Amino acid sequence: MFYGFLLNMWIMKKIDAVYLSKMVTLGRITQGESNMIQATPQSDTGSLSVVQEL
Repeated sequence: MFYGFLLNMWIMKKIDAVYLSKMVTLGRITQGESNMIQATPQSDTGSLSVVQEL
C-alpha cells in the first residue's frame, strides 16, 4: 500500500533516501522496495505541471 504512494512521492521529489530509510525502519516498506524506488528516475521539474488553455 505504501509502496505506490512513496514511489509517486519519490518521482515528484517530495521525499529523499533518508525518508525512505525511515519507512524501512518503521516497517512500512521493505528494503527491496526502497531500492526499487531509489532506482526509479525522478521528475525533472520536481512536480507535475498543469497546462491551462486560454
